[in-house]
Amino acid sequence: MVACFWLDGIGIACERSRLPHLAEQPIALAGEDDLLRAVSSEARAYGVRPGQAIVFAKSLCQGLIVLPYDLAAYTDSAEAVWDGVASESGVVEPLSPELVYAWMTGTDIPQRLQTLALSLADRSKTEVRAGLGRSKLVARQAARSRWAAEGVVVAGAGAREEALIAPVALAALAVLPAKVRARALRIGVGTLGDVMGLPPAEIDRQFKECGALLRRLAAGDDGDPVKAIWPPKGIEQAIAFDDEVGDEHLLHQALEICAHKIAARLSLERTYCRTLALTVCLEGGESIAGQEPLASPARDSIVLERASRRLLGRLMVDRPVLGITLKASRLTSGASAQLALLSEDENGLTYEQREKLTATLAHLKGKFGIAAVTPGRLLRRAQRIHLWTYRLGQVKNEPVEVVTDPSGAPVRIYRAAIGGRPSVTPVCYEVRWIQNSWREADWLRGELSEMMCYRVLTEPDGLYELHHRGTNWRLCAVYD
Repeated sequence: MVACFWLDGIGIACERSRLPHLAEQPIALAGEDDLLRAVSSEARAYGVRPGQAIVFAKSLCQGLIVLPYDLAAYTDSAEAVWDGVASESGVVEPLSPELVYAWMTGTDIPQRLQTLALSLADRSKTEVRAGLGRSKLVARQAARSRWAAEGVVVAGAGAREEALIAPVALAALAVLPAKVRARALRIGVGTLGDVMGLPPAEIDRQFKECGALLRRLAAGDDGDPVKAIWPPKGIEQAIAFDDEVGDEHLLHQALEICAHKIAARLSLERTYCRTLALTVCLEGGESIAGQEPLASPARDSIVLERASRRLLGRLMVDRPVLGITLKASRLTSGASAQLALLSEDENGLTYEQREKLTATLAHLKGKFGIAAVTPGRLLRRAQRIHLWTYRLGQVKNEPVEVVTDPSGAPVRIYRAAIGGRPSVTPVCYEVRWIQNSWREADWLRGELSEMMCYRVLTEPDGLYELHHRGTNWRLCAVYD
């Protein structure tokens, strides 16, 4: 059976753990397309839903706080959930921080799933909905159904399974070719329930070679098995001590042995590791663990040993040790590894490293041409950092004079042009409150340039967006 775990609030929980003052506030997480990806329960009370545009959601809830969807941070938080699922199943496939599948075997699966869902909810500090079905499609619909809030939904074959998959829109099924979805829309077939109502011969006539696929989907068979993706493949070495060990020197020797064995395996398989994890078994059977992402992919025993010693120091072992386990994970081939260009000598001076880098780049450009090396900053996409606010209606590009406090924040604004017309005497606006501030990166004459942005409330009443780059201030937007 396929189990599906749905954690639609994990992003909200992650943001509230980082920003405690957002507790009980209406929050939404938006992607780069300005569409909402997740919504808190407080925002749902106003009718805000995932998939809505930020502007529309703001019209429903004036106090809505919109944060950027931070995939990397939510994935880090979700890994603890994936580990919990992996403790119950050997085949785990996470698709996103909110959605993870597992292949369940054995007896009493619903009861085990219920216990696991409660445990995962405690780990993630958010609600976990679980569904069980014979395919990913059925299990996902079970987990996202309204009954999942009351416990694990088991979608057995029959009327309940049909009720779960009937509302699924064909437009949401990526497995269907675009032309099939467009054809279905033209003839008024929008959901799998509509497909169920058509005779098999009519389905084949309308959709030709995709008719069989549509019939299988309408029967709840998506033909997509659960893949064993988590936990990621790794190389592990363990040492169990005959007697309890409390001497740090002996622990370092054991780590050195493990690091050398792992390095030998990595060299033999011509791979590099990106993450190193250490588990220490203490007296009494308790275990503590930690992991460290390496600065660059490595397979050198010295690098692994140093990282393992740092991990041991952070774990702060205060009791005798029964055994240690060192694991190298997130393996990558040498061809895709980003190797260190310069030596990692801790005694090297920054100036010397800069000179070496300059000389290396000059040699490469001289041998292969000036376009052979592309600076990484040219590949970086400009992003807004810590931007929680919505766009203002009137876009402007007006130079202004700004008086700042000692920290550089604006306290007074002088506008020389009002309504597009020059003013004889500049109009003064006192800044009552800085609603938000953030940094933006942009391209200026082929170089990456950063500027500070401020969203301020002023007296006379107004909501302005100011941009500060170098010594220049510009009024870029006004609340409509």
